[in-house]
Amino acid sequence: MKTTITKKLLGLALSVFSIVAMAQCPSITNLNTTLGSNGTATVVPAFIGTPSPSTSNFYWSTYPNATQTSANGTFQFPANGTYSVCLNYSDSINNCWSSLCTAVTISNMAAISCNADFTSYTDSNCVTHFVNTSTGTNLTYNWLINGVNYSSVNPTASIPNGWTVATLEVYSNGVFCDSIQHGVPVNCSGNPLNTCNASFITTTDSNCVTTFSNTSTGVNLTSCTWNINGVLYGGNYVNVTLSNGSYPVILYTYSATNFCDSTFQNITISCPSGTTTPCNASFYSYSDSSCVTHFVNTSSGSNLNSTWYINGQVYYGTNVDVNLPNGTNQIILHNYVNLQFCDSVVQYVNISCNSGTTTPASCQANSNFYLFADSSNTGNYFAYNLSSGTGNVSYLWSFGDGTSSTQQYPFHQYATPGQYVICLTISATSGTTTCSDISCDSSSVQRMAAGFLMSQVNVVPQSVAGIKQAELLTQLNAYPNPIADELTIEATTKDNSKLNYLLVDALGRVVLSGTIENAKATINTSSLEKGFYSLSITNEKGSSLKAIKLVK
Repeated sequence: MKTTITKKLLGLALSVFSIVAMAQCPSITNLNTTLGSNGTATVVPAFIGTPSPSTSNFYWSTYPNATQTSANGTFQFPANGTYSVCLNYSDSINNCWSSLCTAVTISNMAAISCNADFTSYTDSNCVTHFVNTSTGTNLTYNWLINGVNYSSVNPTASIPNGWTVATLEVYSNGVFCDSIQHGVPVNCSGNPLNTCNASFITTTDSNCVTTFSNTSTGVNLTSCTWNINGVLYGGNYVNVTLSNGSYPVILYTYSATNFCDSTFQNITISCPSGTTTPCNASFYSYSDSSCVTHFVNTSSGSNLNSTWYINGQVYYGTNVDVNLPNGTNQIILHNYVNLQFCDSVVQYVNISCNSGTTTPASCQANSNFYLFADSSNTGNYFAYNLSSGTGNVSYLWSFGDGTSSTQQYPFHQYATPGQYVICLTISATSGTTTCSDISCDSSSVQRMAAGFLMSQVNVVPQSVAGIKQAELLTQLNAYPNPIADELTIEATTKDNSKLNYLLVDALGRVVLSGTIENAKATINTSSLEKGFYSLSITNEKGSSLKAIKLVK
């Protein structure tokens, strides 16, 4: 009997010891919230047990996103509403972990109207410039760039190549009113041999289409990238329809595929409400025995004024004469009717001095085509050939895969579906003179960014019937943005047809794709790297319906 009692007491003692040992591993029992003024709150956790004092063991998160202003759980919320605030506690040394969430309702935000936004660019000295485009009254700023705080309006920073997350907080009359976070790409070669000067010009025609023309100068210029109002484009000439207002524009220029310079402009669009007299810009050129190149304006229209951009230099007048070096030179002609821009044309002119050329008859070449997707067959594309020229006209299509065609309306089947840039060179022979013009597919950047693959292209006259209208989206929502470990996509069409999604990174690579079932899809994004992404919604035939920007 005594032995049995002893065993029971020993078992009870072991049980008490076990409970005490378990109690040494703390767990979160409550999150106590104290509301402050103008959208601030402090959340204090309550524990069973004593947690390690190291702040590295605590990880706070909020949804929608709020700014954590101190390590102990003080937050600045951007607007009135209900937020989920979560605390994760982990202690790998003692093998302890615990997590808890609570709802925080903010209702005391002052009615302050401001909008935080900024752009950035990196110059040839590897200095990144942050351009503040925020709007509001009596604004002050707090930046967090690569772990360093700045308070100036437009700070500059030397940051390493790659992606850097920059955060801008905006205050009106000293009170927080908005914030924004962008991933900033830096690709500075730091190679003084790759020197160039980035520059561009813009013109807006009577149809409210703004043309962005790359006038950069330098050695071995290979490509350029545009950031126009937050949207990326590629190509030396970009046409964008913008409403009236002010827009930030950044041009990145590359020499021998290496970044060499960038430039920023804030452009103002003021599209005329009425139409102007139409005109058609065209010209031909020839070089005489004295190595002077003559540019002869053959444009049509009344009350014309002309501006020429020849190898980055600006000239005024109907016809101009310029000494140019041998080789290929870029020529841009802009025409104005009653001081309103109406048309422009670009040619690449090859100069070969002392060739014995004489003044030729009029010669005009205009390369122009429009590429669009076949709504019935994924991967198939049509192209309208809208080109023209005087005299005998020849065509040279480059399909981007190393093949070409001299037909006016060719058909091309790609051996491997992929992302290709199509170019068309028009050569026109009038008398003894041949002039030429080249144009490339301006939609290739958007098509590549969406991840669409081309299987074949069929060039047709403009009279051929077009494609059907794609289904219109009635809803598109993706959250959270910035992306967390999961991304939820909600999208529907008028006829509730099946939809697909493509998530494309900043380099144009498709990183995730799938189907949207029952108007909603939740995908695991925990493996995605920090940076910008484009979410493209397509129908069953692969036609893009809409794309939106996301960041992680």
